[in-house]
Amino acid sequence: MSYVTIDVDLDEFETYELINELVKRFKSFRNKQRPTDSDKNTLREELEPLLKKLAISPLPELEIKTLDDKIKFEYLTTVWHKYTSSKLEQLLP
Repeated sequence: MSYVTIDVDLDEFETYELINELVKRFKSFRNKQRPTDSDKNTLREELEPLLKKLAISPLPELEIKTLDDKIKFEYLTTVWHKYTSSKLEQLLP
């Protein structure tokens, strides 16, 4: 397989076009049963410069060792937007 390198100025694109492309790539990874390590690394490499410019640090990998950990994690992801940080501080010791 051959590759062609093209220099493109990102200022030529609208922000929504870039975001739409990112969403499309996320969906293509998500549609696979399990992304391969290569897919994950490619996605990390592509997003790293954007995260640095936006000063966003990715969440550290959570270690899910037990079934209980998995259940807690799945529950938290489903209710993530229901609580504010101050409400979580009140609920958690």
